[in-house]
Amino acid sequence: MVGTQSTGTRQLTIVGAGPRGISLLERIGAVWAADPSRPALTVHLVDDSELGAGRIWRTDQTPLLCMNTLAGAVTLFPEEGSSVQSPVRAGPTLYEWGILSTTYPASWDARAFPREHVELFAKYPPTAETIAPWRAELAQLRPDSHPSRALFGQYLRWVYRVARDTLPARVTVIEHSDRAVGFRPGQDQDEVVLRSGAVLRVDATVAALGWLDSFPHQQDASGLEAAHTHALHWVAPANPIDQDLSELPAGETVIVRGLGMGFFDAITLLTLGRGGAYQEDPERPHRLRYTPSGREPHILATSWRGYPYFPKSVYGGLQPPGALPRTRRAFKRLDRERQLPGSIDLDSEFWPEVVRDAAEAAIRELIRHDPGAANAPLDEIVQVIDHTEGTLGALHAALAETVPGIADALPLKIMDPLRMHLNRRSGEPGHPTEPTPVAQLTGVLAQAIDEDLREADKGADSIRRVALWEFSAARRLAHLLARGGRLTATSHQGSYRSLIRFGGMIGSGPPARRTRELLALIEAGVVSFLGGQPTVTAGPDGYQVQTAQIDAPVCSRYLVEAWMHQPDPSASTDPFVRDLVGTGSATVFQHGDGTPGHAFTVDIPTGRAIRSDGTANARLWLAGIPLEDFLGDTMISPIPGSDPTMLIETDRIVRSLAEG
Repeated sequence: MVGTQSTGTRQLTIVGAGPRGISLLERIGAVWAADPSRPALTVHLVDDSELGAGRIWRTDQTPLLCMNTLAGAVTLFPEEGSSVQSPVRAGPTLYEWGILSTTYPASWDARAFPREHVELFAKYPPTAETIAPWRAELAQLRPDSHPSRALFGQYLRWVYRVARDTLPARVTVIEHSDRAVGFRPGQDQDEVVLRSGAVLRVDATVAALGWLDSFPHQQDASGLEAAHTHALHWVAPANPIDQDLSELPAGETVIVRGLGMGFFDAITLLTLGRGGAYQEDPERPHRLRYTPSGREPHILATSWRGYPYFPKSVYGGLQPPGALPRTRRAFKRLDRERQLPGSIDLDSEFWPEVVRDAAEAAIRELIRHDPGAANAPLDEIVQVIDHTEGTLGALHAALAETVPGIADALPLKIMDPLRMHLNRRSGEPGHPTEPTPVAQLTGVLAQAIDEDLREADKGADSIRRVALWEFSAARRLAHLLARGGRLTATSHQGSYRSLIRFGGMIGSGPPARRTRELLALIEAGVVSFLGGQPTVTAGPDGYQVQTAQIDAPVCSRYLVEAWMHQPDPSASTDPFVRDLVGTGSATVFQHGDGTPGHAFTVDIPTGRAIRSDGTANARLWLAGIPLEDFLGDTMISPIPGSDPTMLIETDRIVRSLAEG
């Protein structure tokens, strides 16, 4: 048993050594270095995955899986001018670290990156042995590259080394390659129980947890029961690198449910991961041709929306920030005036402004491309937008004659792309108006996806994407308004959830290359689509799927859930999490009307857990993804120049730790 030392050294456990755990360690170094009077501290860092990288970014995973974040758009170091209140110690982005790793100092251009980033790297350069396995990928790295997740893990490992090695002498780190499986609150100290049997007696604990494992939901239970009853094969929802796809036979029909990032990961593992190959082919609209290995299954894809996430626009960097003039004004007013739970009706007070901003952005872009696209001066059009109900239908009706192009720049059904494309093409020869065979539906969607890709390739010149980015950019403001349960339960389930999901479809989609690969797989007959809102039943012959878009159900003995459950402490199988709740050390959030939430509750200024008696826990802090439904914006990696939420969170927790 490890306890407080006789010298009075304070004992801290950080449970979770992924990006947040490492950021907490970096912030501890900054705070303790700034005040030599702070007491000695021993940090017990606990994780059974790779320390630094954590489970999601571990470096031993296949290099086929890439980030949907750009190499130049991710960092773990705070920046000057951010909301971080402790001393800032700047460091390189993933891209800068990668280039420095292969060029410094032999062929280094001193003007390329900020001086302080280079100086930190020069003090702690990675070893040649560490970099050797990554040289081929690093040679191709650009600011707008989508690096492999394993390479990001290697960057995180380096950041961990820097954070650990720059700690003041009175801060010691003890690594525990182990799993926390229990939490026992005590009178003066708490106990963190490890799977190995070790018990850490500590003065403070920070749970920097990532995605939580969950008990089977009703949907899971039916899939699992069918697998047992009828000898079917069901792959449960999980992080793709934790799913076993090896038993899906070559040539067999496999149903994949989910069309977000998990879907793109699954098809990558089932094609490139099985020896298939892509060749550049300028004769094809999408410029790629797929050559099967013969080991692929035939994938039938469906999801609730029935349409894959949009490809990322090719900007050569981060997308331009949304203008959102009305939305930002509404945010500032609501954030200032409404602090009580359930006091903000996002449906009526925020969402209409997002729609108006999207309409104005689309019209401004139309006029930029074609000054004759509008039949009235822009300031008059803006007045019409401001005095029209904030719905797409009302704005279309009010602007149809003045700006005829609004119907294509911001279609009425833009938030339901499956329906939008089917309706728009229903009058064209060969396009269905009624349920249709899978092959015909797939052909329609292939044309629509190809159109999405062409819009993505236009980058900042895509009129439709400019409007869509307004929706995507509004997500963070909505997250901030939702903090602490300030939304009404109705608007949380309504426009908030719609905005977050639709914004994710726009802003969290795959790299454009992945969409090119999808089109090549469709052309090769490897992937087909089943439509949206599927009904899945099971019997002796397999899982049967029916949607409103196909004329007959399809059946397969194999079902892959290509999505992940929303983190929910109340449904977690993790014994450590269950102890936090079961002992009353932490509580699960509830909306103002008593509707159960899906997150821990914390004191927002400090990050302290809220106990079952409603008080802030003096020895327990909570961070990260299991707070998403309460805090919002906890899943996004820190983006340079964006004042990232994650680094603000870790900074305020460490400042609270230091004060306590």
